[in-house]
Amino acid sequence: MLGLPSTELTIGLRQVNVSAGCDAAALGAEHIRIGVNASDGAVVVSEEAPLSAWTSSPALVYRRGVERQEPSVGGAVQLVRVGTREFGGWGTYFTPNSATTYMVTFEVLEARDASGCESRLVVLGGGWK
Repeated sequence: MLGLPSTELTIGLRQVNVSAGCDAAALGAEHIRIGVNASDGAVVVSEEAPLSAWTSSPALVYRRGVERQEPSVGGAVQLVRVGTREFGGWGTYFTPNSATTYMVTFEVLEARDASGCESRLVVLGGGWK
């Protein structure tokens, strides 16, 4: 990918056809890996887990990174991202540089019979929530 906007993006799967024949249990057991590397080899995103461990929203199945709470002024707490990678990589989120080329890999590492279930790998950003 090249020429991406410099806004936080999220990469994940969008369900496009979940017919009555789609076995949700089999789909949740699918073990997948999504990776994004910059042209200089920097690891931006590297997430691997069964789909049941991913976050599901109406728009996307994606991975949040790890975060911790830190005390803030007035007794409030602030969420702080832990383990961020190059280009702000955190879970399947990242903020690209428009001049950098990125290579995305998607692998199904372990599959059951999830026939009738169809998804597409997509990148969303700029207020998709």
